Amino acid sequence: MRLRQIRKTAFITLILLLTCAMLLLSVSYAWLTISRVPKVVAIDTNLGSNGNLEIALLSDSTFLDPEQIKSSIGSSAVVQDPILSNQVWGNVVNLNDKNYGLSQIALVPARLNVKKNADGGHTVSSNMLALPSYGFDGRFSGFDSDSVSAVAYDSKFTYLTTHQSYGVRGIGSASSISLQQAALSYARSAVRASSSAANRSAIAMWSENGSALVDILLRRYAQGANSFSAGDVASLRAAAVDTLDALKHIDASLRQGAVGYAASTIRNESAFKSVRTQLENTNQSLSQALAATSLSLPHQFTEYVALAETDMARMRSVISSCDRLSGSSFSWNQISPMMANLLNADAVYVGDEKLSALPE
Repeated sequence: MRLRQIRKTAFITLILLLTCAMLLLSVSYAWLTISRVPKVVAIDTNLGSNGNLEIALLSDSTFLDPEQIKSSIGSSAVVQDPILSNQVWGNVVNLNDKNYGLSQIALVPARLNVKKNADGGHTVSSNMLALPSYGFDGRFSGFDSDSVSAVAYDSKFTYLTTHQSYGVRGIGSASSISLQQAALSYARSAVRASSSAANRSAIAMWSENGSALVDILLRRYAQGANSFSAGDVASLRAAAVDTLDALKHIDASLRQGAVGYAASTIRNESAFKSVRTQLENTNQSLSQALAATSLSLPHQFTEYVALAETDMARMRSVISSCDRLSGSSFSWNQISPMMANLLNADAVYVGDEKLSALPE
């Protein structure tokens, strides 16, 4: 009986030893597998089409004024220089041409550099691509958004601070250029992107709320109205929200303009990083950030900053005033201060006469 119990105990012990050995082997195999994860770089790719690939590119002048493009589709087929063919429609692109520099590109994994906006939405940053970073063992460790675009120049892609206009581009690592050069490249594209966004927001405000604002003024000055609805107040608030959105884009553009100025004037890298951090900190106003730095910006630039901040304060005042109103009917005295911040009657004309001067 005792011998049988000893055999049973030995059998259980053997099973446990075998299980432990299997676990050790599995862990060892997993460690070897993880530590040898490959890094994918320099992907080869081929582009093709059924015949010629016809696209419309832009030059500096045609980007600013598309009306300059007068030629017919396909007319650029006779233009042999690919740089010159960017100025007309229907480019027949020979991607093997050395002037495009595509033979100099090594494709690497990347993702869109998406950032979260203050309103909760998301947009693609002006630094369009974020590139992967890898640890010493080859494993992926995160994304580096500090990328810049280089231009096809002299048959290869080169970063040139004096040549960042439209053309064939490649986006990649900024490791080969200085921090200030990378920041200046980003600032240039960010100023353009924020300015365009401000323009779109302003157009949206007038298309969605402009007629409602003018209608309120017409009822007041042409008809003598003194009673306005909750819908009128909602229109005032919506117009202020859209205008504030446009002004925030203008503020972002001004901030990057200041960063670009700092990048071109501050030689010390650590000093520049400190200034850039101040300027990009949206928890404080841009005027406060500028006061905390030693930057000596042109007087006109600081005037633009002050004007944008004054207008933002006015829009926030309109929004908070609208939120404080309750009820279904409001007098002109209640809404006129908000209207004055959005559309002053002295700026509206009926024929040659100011709307505010019309007899009530």
